[in-house]
Amino acid sequence: MVEIDLLTIEHYEELLGTLERQLEKVAEHHDPISLALLKSIQGVGRILGMVILYEIENIARFPREQDFASYCRLVKPSKESNGKSYGHSGKKIGNAHLRWAFGEAVVLMLKGNKPAQAVLQKLASKHGKGKALAILSHRLCHRSWNNPPLWSLKFPPS
Repeated sequence: MVEIDLLTIEHYEELLGTLERQLEKVAEHHDPISLALLKSIQGVGRILGMVILYEIENIARFPREQDFASYCRLVKPSKESNGKSYGHSGKKIGNAHLRWAFGEAVVLMLKGNKPAQAVLQKLASKHGKGKALAILSHRLCHRSWNNPPLWSLKFPPS
């Protein structure tokens, strides 16, 4: 019984590999420059690059990096009226796939990266490990929005 399960897993691994390669070819044909720029961000590889590329669609939709971070579910929306803060509202406003992608990118970025691990330790001692990872996800989100070549492609000088 276990042998059959292992053969099934091997078969699906092979199919997934083929599917990933085909999807990457389509993504490279669709928007090769943006995909290459996203993959240049540390922690973002083939799959995460495609997830971020297709979930964002067009970075020009977001006039400010705060809007982009909010869309990525990396900030809590606040309730505010007349300059007074009334706490936070719904945590689930935004794109869950982008939140996941930036969280995964942070974990991959930390592997074997001593300076990033030191920053994580410093943040974890102050905020706790979960919050520290969320802070790094938010920073990575800002890095992807602030990618200068990406902006120059989307907004050519007039």
